[in-house]
Amino acid sequence: MTDRPALNRLSYCVTPLTMFKGDVELSRATGFFYTVPTNGVRCFRLVSNWHVFSGRHTAFPNAALDKQLQIPDTIMFEVMKVVGEIIETYEIRTNLYNGTEAIWKQHQSKNAVDVALIDLGSGPENGEVLGVNEVANQWDMKIEIGDDVFVLGYPLNFSHFARTAIWKRGTIASEPNYVTPDSNNRIILDATTRSGMSGSPVILRQKTHY
Repeated sequence: MTDRPALNRLSYCVTPLTMFKGDVELSRATGFFYTVPTNGVRCFRLVSNWHVFSGRHTAFPNAALDKQLQIPDTIMFEVMKVVGEIIETYEIRTNLYNGTEAIWKQHQSKNAVDVALIDLGSGPENGEVLGVNEVANQWDMKIEIGDDVFVLGYPLNFSHFARTAIWKRGTIASEPNYVTPDSNNRIILDATTRSGMSGSPVILRQKTHY
């Protein structure tokens, strides 16, 4: 990345999402970037919830979330770009389907795990983008019930300077290290989130570690 204004590096990892059916806006959400080395090349993934990309209920996958029963066919996300000392954003819009085949990938357990991703290849051209795993990559922190966390997203499509994400504080409200058959490796957060934050990454921050 080039020299850029002094934003928190995680601000370059999160993006607002808008889902469309044709030119009709259906919903808004949050996504984040993740990097994967592929044949020596740093490749990007756009990650969000399965229900965001599919437009369907996780518990009832044949049921559409939209009140008019519309399923999204395109997605728009935003990427930061530094122009001098100013941060601008530009929009990227891409199809969610190639014919009848979805371009987004889901978990092998399908809608049972509410996560999906889109392969962005080498990343948006001229965009200032970081993978959340490149920034929040400290794996030696002990995660405990009662720990404060931050949910980074766009509640009610609200943002601040240069479309940077809003940091909503929350608390780990269930035992994170005790797995039962019905917990499915999930953790409960006590946080005041809002519509538009589906797909947000959750960051645990302890002093200088993420």
